[in-house]
Amino acid sequence: MQHYVIPNYQPWGLPLNETTMAQVFKEHGYYTSIIGKWHQGFSRKAYTPTKRGFDHHFGYLGAGIDYYNHTLDATAQNLSLGHDFRDNLAVSREHIGTYVTDLLTDAATELISKHDATEKPLFLFLAELAPHAGINDTPLQAPPEEVEKFAYIKDVNRRTYAGKLRQ
Repeated sequence: MQHYVIPNYQPWGLPLNETTMAQVFKEHGYYTSIIGKWHQGFSRKAYTPTKRGFDHHFGYLGAGIDYYNHTLDATAQNLSLGHDFRDNLAVSREHIGTYVTDLLTDAATELISKHDATEKPLFLFLAELAPHAGINDTPLQAPPEEVEKFAYIKDVNRRTYAGKLRQ
């Protein structure tokens, strides 16, 4: 695990003998949730978040997704990896078209507001996509109204990146 990230198409994940923070928190009575990016492998169910200590996962399993249609196309590798957005292990298509930063932030806010800490404390891991810069396969994406706020930035990529982080 010290050489590179786990590409989506690799048949391995975080070694199963490694203990996750979620497993430790769960052992101590917490309700555990991950919202956003997992990116610890998903070629087998045993590698997925709800099998690694999280009670709940809302987000995507791989390295990144399109901000609006929630798919990943790795054109440099000639791969189309399809739709990658889930509610636990169930594929979730109901939010297609929603900017993923808004979707994840709203889900985290809702979870926090509805959680009853008198029953169990909450461990929430929120892994946003927004700070990531675009690459050939995943260009920078931000809501146009956010990008417009940075019209004074001449470089379109820098302007779009600023729009991503503005939210």
